[in-house]
Amino acid sequence: MNEIVNLLRKRISLWKHTRIVRQSGIFDDGYYLAQLGERGPPGDLITHYVSVGEKLGLRPSKKFDPSFYGSRYPDVASSGRNLLSHFVTHGVQEGRLGRPQTEEFETAEVALDQTKRTILLLVHELSRTGAPILGWNIGRYLKKNFEYNIVVVSLSSGDLADKFTDEFDIVISFDGISHNDEAQFQSIAKSALSRFRPDYILANSIITFPLANEFFKLGVPVIGLVHEFATFAIHMREIAKTMQNLSELVFPAEVVRRSSFEKFPSLKMRPSHIIAQGRSEVPHTKHAPKRGVSALAEFRSGADFVVIGVGTLEWRKGVDLFVSAAATAKRKAPKIKLRFVWIGSVHGSGYELKEFLNEQVARSGVTEIVEFLEAVPDLDWAYASADAFFLSSRLDPLPNVSIEAVSRGLPLVCFENGSGMAEIMSNDADAKQLVVPYLDASAAADVFIRMASDQLWMDRKKAAMERVANQRFDMKAYVTKLDVLGRSITLARSPSS
Repeated sequence: MNEIVNLLRKRISLWKHTRIVRQSGIFDDGYYLAQLGERGPPGDLITHYVSVGEKLGLRPSKKFDPSFYGSRYPDVASSGRNLLSHFVTHGVQEGRLGRPQTEEFETAEVALDQTKRTILLLVHELSRTGAPILGWNIGRYLKKNFEYNIVVVSLSSGDLADKFTDEFDIVISFDGISHNDEAQFQSIAKSALSRFRPDYILANSIITFPLANEFFKLGVPVIGLVHEFATFAIHMREIAKTMQNLSELVFPAEVVRRSSFEKFPSLKMRPSHIIAQGRSEVPHTKHAPKRGVSALAEFRSGADFVVIGVGTLEWRKGVDLFVSAAATAKRKAPKIKLRFVWIGSVHGSGYELKEFLNEQVARSGVTEIVEFLEAVPDLDWAYASADAFFLSSRLDPLPNVSIEAVSRGLPLVCFENGSGMAEIMSNDADAKQLVVPYLDASAAADVFIRMASDQLWMDRKKAAMERVANQRFDMKAYVTKLDVLGRSITLARSPSS
């Protein structure tokens, strides 16, 4: 009787896992048969894989490697269940890998011009956010002006994946890699180096530094672009430690470099540079909604003066200070029709913050002048309809949106010591008047009131913004400086030097 019961259980299990594999879409008949050769079974291939093939180490397709899965996740292997079935029903949701990530290099189309040198650009994700957008622009300028092959390696994908693919020679993105997965980073670095042989590496943001560090160990020059205040990198201390192992570090402003030196004193021994990035072009999205004249009129809602803020709703962005400035401005200048509009997405803990912000707006009596709008791909209409930009961040190195605003001549108000933008503006006599004491929302409100009531003063601030933009935010000059730095390190390491 027990034998019959066990036989029935095995058949039910076989049927169950065969059904899961069949519905997964991962199984490739041709790929599986190619491994079997003349041993091809007469019956159903998927049934053969589940009952026999997986135990032999045969792969159902390029998308899954049972030998890799079993060795990487011994808890699954020891359970005795079908590995592909587990990957489909549990592994994907748990973030487990179905095959070695370095296989991305093997399947990448060889599209490199052998007459050109190659640069490897590391980005942490392919999303429509600050660092990836800057990385996209850096790569474009390198490709266009210096005729490099550009290979992009991203630790995670995102909504700009198609834009990166359209622009660069090879783009390889992974499914997300833990910052402490040293074995994966070592494997990726070795595979990329042997396949692409880059002149140097540009590591765009501190999150990519653990991977960049593995390239550095293999003797490849690495330039690390630090876009983060160390205060917010401190929770990633192990990542930040890798900053000490890169060839050169580039900061957007002295206030950002000083922050890193204070948290990690040993960095003072590393070569570092202050280079403010240029104005980034934002990749346009196909079928993105267009805002017309009527939409701009609606945005202003009859206001005399409109202040905008842009960014993800999070505590670091100082959105509460944005609301406080609105409340103070309304109280001090009740006759001026002001409007404060924040444009940005909400993720994770941001939803809780949004509830507190709504309470703040209501309790401050500014529901009629403060509004939160969802993030949009194209902010042209917002810049065109606003009178001023408020960079209310507690700490923000040099966000792209602030450069965009200043480049459009939009007067920008920010906090002293709170951003690289404040440092840059403080070098211009007129622009300096828009830099208010740290986290002083009342002082910011006073500036907005004066701009709204003194047109001559306002015009001087617009001119100051254009002056600052022309002097400091040139993307071509920024990328040229990075390339000169990369070439110099490469030359210094060459055997003939």
